[in-house]
Amino acid sequence: MGGGKALGYIWVSTKDQGERGHSLDDQRTRLAEACEREGLQLIGVMCDVASGVKRRDGLDEVQRRLEAGEAQVLVSPKVDRTGRSLVGLYHLVDWAKAKGVDVLTTDEGWQGASPPG
Repeated sequence: MGGGKALGYIWVSTKDQGERGHSLDDQRTRLAEACEREGLQLIGVMCDVASGVKRRDGLDEVQRRLEAGEAQVLVSPKVDRTGRSLVGLYHLVDWAKAKGVDVLTTDEGWQGASPPG
């Protein structure tokens, strides 16, 4: 990717996810490592801790800041940390394309506004 600023988004739905490698600290570490590897400056990480909620204030904040031009890349550890469902993920990727925002997931290797494959 090389250069630019990134905003991170992390999410957990239940406390037991911390025991399966999805803790907020683990996710933050993976974001920082990926940004360093890609030559991106990670300027902030928003998070949501919720189970079964439809609204994600942290993700809304990331999108607002990206729209304001604070960063050019949305980085998240995994696709399932970003979209609540396939439809939600589709809408997020569609939004990213429209806004010129790149999406990077640290575990699946997405780069750009579309998934690999």
